[in-house]
Amino acid sequence: MAEVVDYAPKVMLGEGLFWDDRNQKIRYLDISGKLLIDIDPVKKTIHSVSTPHRPGAYALIDPNELSPLGSSLEVSKGKFLVGYEDGFHITDSEVEKRENIYKTAVIDSSHDGRLNDGRCDRQGRFVCGGYNAKETDGTWNKYQTVWQVTKGDVKPLFETKCGCSNACCWSPDGKTMYWSDSGDKKLLKFDYDIEKGETSNETVFVDFAARGYEGIADGATVDTRGGIWVANFGGGRVMRFDPDTAEMTYEVMVPGCSTPTCPAICEKDMDTLYITAHGSFHDAEKMLPGGPEENAGRLFKFKLPAEYRGIKEPEFVL
Repeated sequence: MAEVVDYAPKVMLGEGLFWDDRNQKIRYLDISGKLLIDIDPVKKTIHSVSTPHRPGAYALIDPNELSPLGSSLEVSKGKFLVGYEDGFHITDSEVEKRENIYKTAVIDSSHDGRLNDGRCDRQGRFVCGGYNAKETDGTWNKYQTVWQVTKGDVKPLFETKCGCSNACCWSPDGKTMYWSDSGDKKLLKFDYDIEKGETSNETVFVDFAARGYEGIADGATVDTRGGIWVANFGGGRVMRFDPDTAEMTYEVMVPGCSTPTCPAICEKDMDTLYITAHGSFHDAEKMLPGGPEENAGRLFKFKLPAEYRGIKEPEFVL
């Protein structure tokens, strides 16, 4: 059972979680609250910055890289690539300056459209897909694109559209990519060309509906053994799947919250699983103290068994 990180704020929609090894900080965001958040797990200090638009995912930029396309923002320690609802921006750590240098990525803003889950592949390309709301009849149509951002360029990774891009992560060698369009209730697996950054051989890795799993696949990460840790939104847990058999080999329950959103293995020794959650999905009375969703929107952590350790998050390479 995970535990609540009691010094971390309760947020409206926690997402985008990753371990910033360079600065030894846990980073995540509040999409609806328009916040970028970082935590020092040793000092137990929190720093947050307001953003002008809803952020969906972000990555630290490798400070050894030069500024792209003549950007006025010097790329140094503390610069990020952020996927906002209006596109991809280079920004400084305080979001005092931001610049959209990837104007060819046009985000479909219909149906509350915005960017959502994303991570860097092992070579430093940033992959981030979109989200759009369901129709009034509950149908989850697909209006969004999964984008791949590279040095000075952005292009669709898939030809097909999606409704809620999630679970984007890669095997330790980078040659396998996992991804989900959450509404389909399937975790997909692709061969990934590490030289070209292209996918092929799409297969269903885990069919949530066929297995009778409650809820959907949300954010995901991979451990050193290749295991895929997936936030089970609606199921109140994080599930680990074996990369070879696709069998669930471990689960971490999230107390007082059925809607975990994104897992990441963090801290200096890469031995602690952190989990973000949705904090505005439920009826208010359910989120009251003692209610079934009293911890919705909180940050959680869980010390992993010795056989499971995390992989350092790649930085965005311009």
